[in-house]
Amino acid sequence: MKIVEDLGMTTASENTTALGRYALFECTTCKTAFKARCGSTTAMKQTQCKACASTPHQQCHHPLYAIWNGIKQRCYSPKRKDFKRYGGIGVTMSDVWVNDVNAFITWCLANGWSKDLVVDKDILCELYGISPAVYSPETISFITPQQNAEFANAKEVIQYTLDMQEVARFRSAAKAAVHMNVVKSTIANACRGIQQTAKGFIWKYA
Repeated sequence: MKIVEDLGMTTASENTTALGRYALFECTTCKTAFKARCGSTTAMKQTQCKACASTPHQQCHHPLYAIWNGIKQRCYSPKRKDFKRYGGIGVTMSDVWVNDVNAFITWCLANGWSKDLVVDKDILCELYGISPAVYSPETISFITPQQNAEFANAKEVIQYTLDMQEVARFRSAAKAAVHMNVVKSTIANACRGIQQTAKGFIWKYA
């Protein structure tokens, strides 16, 4: 740990007269200074202030703790049944979150999470072209369970010219609609054959 100030021989607090060698150390998590005894076995192992060191225990009952732990297990525990769909294909968790549940909870609460929303990484990773996907402050969003199900079960859409030359592929009709600046039903109706074309193109489900 980084020593901020050597306090020399002093007491642990105003409530005791026992002297010892103390210093102010910089907490490796919150970067604030905390007082600790120098030289003892416990002090040599201490890297955080008491507040940060106890954070995982304080947060274990928070609903976001279970979400954080579930993401971490899916990414890094081969014993999980769903590991093959996450860590098994290279999905990871950001370094700033993987060992810091407090950072994850703080970010989520500051960025719109609520109990009726789920954490999604796929929408933004796909938008930014990030593969394998990663759970990070830049790539997760909060969506409803219904939106999550629709995204997971979405059918791939293929865009063709009128002479059936493939132009592009989209994960879903919704994605294609955003790209073409039309409502989703316009693309979906073309894919279902309800209308022959949409925006001058032929559309089909893959």
